[in-house]
Amino acid sequence: MKKIKKLLSNLVGFFVIVGLVIFVYQNLTGRSIQFSKINNISNLSGYSINLSSFNFDSIKKFLVSATEKQARKTTANIVDEQLTAWKNELLKGIVNESLEKDTGAITEKLTGDIKIALISDSHESFDNLKKTVEDVNKDSSYDLIIHLGDLSRVGEKSQLISSKTELDKLKIKYYTIPGDHDFWETVGPENYIKVFGVDYYSFIKNGWKLIFLDNADLENGLDVTQLEWLKSELDADDTRFRVIFLHIPLYSTHSERRVMGGNDIVENQKKEILKMAREKNVVAVVAGDQHYFNIDVDPEKRELKHIVSGALTNDRNLQPARYGVLQLKQDGSVEVKDIEL
Repeated sequence: MKKIKKLLSNLVGFFVIVGLVIFVYQNLTGRSIQFSKINNISNLSGYSINLSSFNFDSIKKFLVSATEKQARKTTANIVDEQLTAWKNELLKGIVNESLEKDTGAITEKLTGDIKIALISDSHESFDNLKKTVEDVNKDSSYDLIIHLGDLSRVGEKSQLISSKTELDKLKIKYYTIPGDHDFWETVGPENYIKVFGVDYYSFIKNGWKLIFLDNADLENGLDVTQLEWLKSELDADDTRFRVIFLHIPLYSTHSERRVMGGNDIVENQKKEILKMAREKNVVAVVAGDQHYFNIDVDPEKRELKHIVSGALTNDRNLQPARYGVLQLKQDGSVEVKDIEL
């Protein structure tokens, strides 16, 4: 905002000075200039400006129009730069040691099985979250647990902390990403990051590359930094198979309205991510948000599955509360089922 204010101030100052110079010059010399006569900009002697038609209202309209056009061109970049700077500053000093131990280059491109418990959209249904944690803890065959976002109803820090308190009871390592509800109070990831740490990341497990995205911002989608990071993650020659986890689905036949999109910026991002997923050996995109368990085959690449995990919340749930079980096989195949509480 400071840059925009500075720009507006400079533009207004420039035209005010020009207007004053013209006004003073006419009153001192009594001479007027017809701009149509000026064909040599280096020789302006003998000319003055006729202010008889000098209309400050038209100047005002011109200033407003020029300023608005410039503001439209620069606002998106300025806001994105400020958001990225804010996020990077906020993340300084945050070290997720348990995540770092799983992260890094893999020396051999071997792929093994992974069994994952999928939790999504628990909101404030802490009783359901507690029961799910108890169920998962009874099964020692899980390799990790993933919560796909909406760990709160309106993003209040106390709600996020309550969810974390329940998840911390898991006997197996868990990972989370934010949902759109987790942004409501701060209109961004501030509360989520303070409670859970980084909001997007990746690691390699048993030869599978698991990529976690933050697409919870309904109006802006991914910022430039995250989008460039995703491209580099998918371009890296480090694994045979990849899975993307995010909150809002990229594709779903159950509800086309509740997929990533809503405006041109986010819609174009969705198309770009889908294109990369189809080209870069992503075998599954796993999401939540829809409050309905659903599996689709990608319309352009049949080897790619779009999985939406059912919701734990009792709030506006289209199905009884449930969680999912995702199995990644060493041959690159994917199996998923849901478990009703």
